[in-house]
Amino acid sequence: MMTCVAVITRVPLNGATFGAILSVIGFSAFGKHPKNIVPVILGASIMLVIGQMTLGPSTVLTLIFVTGLAPIAGEFGVIAGIIAGILHFSLVSYTAEWQGGANLYNNGFAGGFVAGIMSSIMDSLRKREIEND
Repeated sequence: MMTCVAVITRVPLNGATFGAILSVIGFSAFGKHPKNIVPVILGASIMLVIGQMTLGPSTVLTLIFVTGLAPIAGEFGVIAGIIAGILHFSLVSYTAEWQGGANLYNNGFAGGFVAGIMSSIMDSLRKREIEND
């Protein structure tokens, strides 16, 4: 599926893109599958269109590495996955300078930050819903 993302966007397969695809393949053994990666990719794609970003190697890497947030979509649903994808793409776009333009580290930072925030908020909302029932 990630190879299709690279082919559809017509961005050349360089070492970073190929490595990102291999990491998704590797982590598919731990539960990454189309049902939980499509919402986060959709959210990142929405931000790509809204932000009028140009397709290049860095944006394709972001679309591939956003799948690190697949557990958010798997645990909390499609809407939470889309929101996580939107937040991830936004954070990667605006914090690239902090990481010296190294997109690998920037995607890891953004993924960890968004996962920490989203899981805390969603757990809190779930707890309130259970208490109110």
